[in-house]
Amino acid sequence: MQMAEVEALLTGRASDDLIAEDSIGQVIADRGNGERLVVKLTDALSGALANATDDDLREIARPWAATEEFWGEGDPDDLAALLQSLAGLARRARENGDSLYCWLSL
Repeated sequence: MQMAEVEALLTGRASDDLIAEDSIGQVIADRGNGERLVVKLTDALSGALANATDDDLREIARPWAATEEFWGEGDPDDLAALLQSLAGLARRARENGDSLYCWLSL
């Protein structure tokens, strides 16, 4: 859900549309009936992160921090730093022809 919101903020697409299209990420590995997952982030999200400037990332950190997943109390500065790190990963992945993945544990 968090990455769908980031993708929506970066691309201008509605997060509900991304979720409805089931384009929020492909499950690569599943253990414990969904308790531990590895998900491939979408190419659109990886590309948007790789192309984003630091100003872009600081700008979307504010609305992202206000989402219900952060109970409206996320720290935009911390989230901007996280997005900048993810953008760096996305740039390196693009240079190497790789993808981005996320490990989830519920």
